[in-house]
Amino acid sequence: MTHNFIKKKQVIYFLISASKSKLIYTDIFFIVLALFLGFISWKNIINHIPIHLGLEYDHSIPNIYNFLKWMAVSYAFFALWTHSLQIIHAVLSVIFIFIFFDDSFELHEKINAILSQLSGVPAHYAGAFLLMALAFTAGLLTWFAVKKSSNESRAQAKIVIILLGFLVIVGGGLDTFQSEIRDIFPRKYSWHLAYAVGVLEDGLELIIASLVLLASRTFLKEYIKKNSNSIHNDPRCTTTIARFARDAEPRAGHQSEDG
Repeated sequence: MTHNFIKKKQVIYFLISASKSKLIYTDIFFIVLALFLGFISWKNIINHIPIHLGLEYDHSIPNIYNFLKWMAVSYAFFALWTHSLQIIHAVLSVIFIFIFFDDSFELHEKINAILSQLSGVPAHYAGAFLLMALAFTAGLLTWFAVKKSSNESRAQAKIVIILLGFLVIVGGGLDTFQSEIRDIFPRKYSWHLAYAVGVLEDGLELIIASLVLLASRTFLKEYIKKNSNSIHNDPRCTTTIARFARDAEPRAGHQSEDG
């Protein structure tokens, strides 16, 4: 049961299980690879970081991999909403498909540039204000949706909100720090330090996206398990949805009886 999932014991089990997930292993591989490429570039072993492998390039392999994770999260919550009819699932699906489009097409970066030109504020400050405005809007929509949802759905939303909140606060802080590095540290080290901070920021997003995906798939799997009879008779159910939930990692549902 998902309300048990929110208990401390279940959260700890989820995090331990998630740490063993192939998704997290893949994230760590991309982070270590990006740091290694930055190091050998610093030592002039290579002339530049390959554009398809660096985390700082928006359409590199690691970032495309992350875009797909956001799409999968949106799909998981959409699948939940089609069966549970809980509005919070619909709102979360919309939020994550927006994150997918924002990351894929660099929407907020383009808006940053426009706001910076109109207001005369440096782009990274305009970006910070835009990020806060988007986070506030998403939070407000989620708050209204939570008010009209079941206790079980509220518990699910709480997990997601905590993860996204951590990403916004820590990621935003790292982004702001990265933009100020050149003014704080000597030029000899500033580029390399800025690169390392950028890798940490992008790496954090990789890991948070994986945790949200693992959690959303667990929610869907537990819902299907609990409502298996009614779902199999529901014409909206597809084999794709069932397979997506069946393959969910980690298998937090196995521990629900422990409470």
